[in-house]
Amino acid sequence: MSSDRSPRFDDDLLGLDPEDPEAREFAAHLDRMQRLPSCSVEGYIRGVGDFARSRRTGCGAPGGPPRSR
Repeated sequence: MSSDRSPRFDDDLLGLDPEDPEAREFAAHLDRMQRLPSCSVEGYIRGVGDFARSRRTGCGAPGGPPRSR
């Protein structure tokens, strides 16, 4: 089991495989959405930047893990 396993797999994402790259990306997304206030322009822009960075390194993105079929 990975040492960077999100505690969300014990509650919000119970039943999902914590080793699945897409499930891990979704857990990280939920963490970002909970952590960052998006009710301001600055929060919204920061969220867009986080999303763009996650898409550059996510499944199927250049440099990211391959997309499973």
